[in-house]
Amino acid sequence: MSDVQDQARRQGKPLVKLLKQGSTATEGELRNGLERFLRGRNAASVDDAAIKVLPVSEDYPREGLDGQAFAQAATDLPRHHILGLYTGFIEEANDRVELDLDAIRHKPRFHYQFTSKAFSNKHGSLIINPLPNAGNKLIAINDDGRSEANVQFVEFLHYDWPTVCMATLRPIKESEELLVDYGPDYWKVHHILEEHVWVPLDKLQQQRVREGHKLLEIVENSKKRTGQTEAKNSELSQQVADLSKQVAELKRKHGEPQNLLEKRSRKRPM
Repeated sequence: MSDVQDQARRQGKPLVKLLKQGSTATEGELRNGLERFLRGRNAASVDDAAIKVLPVSEDYPREGLDGQAFAQAATDLPRHHILGLYTGFIEEANDRVELDLDAIRHKPRFHYQFTSKAFSNKHGSLIINPLPNAGNKLIAINDDGRSEANVQFVEFLHYDWPTVCMATLRPIKESEELLVDYGPDYWKVHHILEEHVWVPLDKLQQQRVREGHKLLEIVENSKKRTGQTEAKNSELSQQVADLSKQVAELKRKHGEPQNLLEKRSRKRPM
């Protein structure tokens, strides 16, 4: 719990202050569900028993999710069932409007985001930035774009702290896929990043991989040449050693070359 939340709790602020979510009955059900969830054993986590995460297979109907996962209902779920708290950063939109694409490409968390209109105020909207490849099971809940969502984002204040959870929109049968609407802002940003950031980065990465392979090939060839040179040097060293042995043997038998000449000169007839 943050200092802001702790202070709000000590001041008697409500555990849950739900932002506008439709009818009074709907807000009442969600508020009661959130209070039970936050006071229960799953506080600040996820209802693991409600969600089953599976890897995307080849026959998965939605494109662009190879190597990722999707979520199913692990059991029959009632309407307005709290699935868990959504993990990620929450920041004001004005904090990032000045960022250019070069800055965005170095911040992976900007790859996934949606604008929280319920938090909008005179200072601008808040943006929820989910943590890619991190967090709880809720990150596996996808947006189809064609099928109707059966899960919703619920924005509320948890002891005055902006918080987002996910809850069912209607009763969901066991093994039915859980789907949520990311909103149009998400897809606008997604397409921009795909065209101007991800694809160029992929091409740059592929180029660097090719350059790396070339460099590796150069290094390997250099090693081979060095190995051949070392082998030649070793062969020459062996030849020198053999010659040294032969010279030593000649010296042992006949003495030093100067002594040998002196001996021959003394034997020459006068």
